[in-house]
Amino acid sequence: CATRPPDLSAGGAAHRADMVALSYYKIFGYPTGLGALVVRKSVLPLLRKRYFSGGTVAVSIATEDFVVQRPGHARLEDGTTSFAAVAAALHGFDFIRRLGGFPAVDAHAAAVGRYLRDALAHMRHASGTPAVLLYSGGSGGGG
Repeated sequence: CATRPPDLSAGGAAHRADMVALSYYKIFGYPTGLGALVVRKSVLPLLRKRYFSGGTVAVSIATEDFVVQRPGHARLEDGTTSFAAVAAALHGFDFIRRLGGFPAVDAHAAAVGRYLRDALAHMRHASGTPAVLLYSGGSGGGG
């Protein structure tokens, strides 16, 4: 969830993740096109790319089927990093810190979700029948 960082510690997660995808747009609302794939080091060699583009190869020969990919994570990073987007993400993290951190954002998002759920549950047609049918896994959280 964008309002609560995943617990990637060895003892914290019920199931340790091999990979976690992050979208800064979904966390901050800006910048678009910036994200990350956090990969466990032991899993990195298993990732195979079927193509290459700028910055991912050490050597390629156009007249032959010969390509040497860059080592490690560099072989997965296509193109040039958007440095303006990285700077915007740093401001986003600072903004979240000033709000009270991810626990405060998570609590606020849950409160907004509860408010919406309660407001929808109380909506009625003129006849008095419910205007909204909510499907939910329970009464906690935001939904």
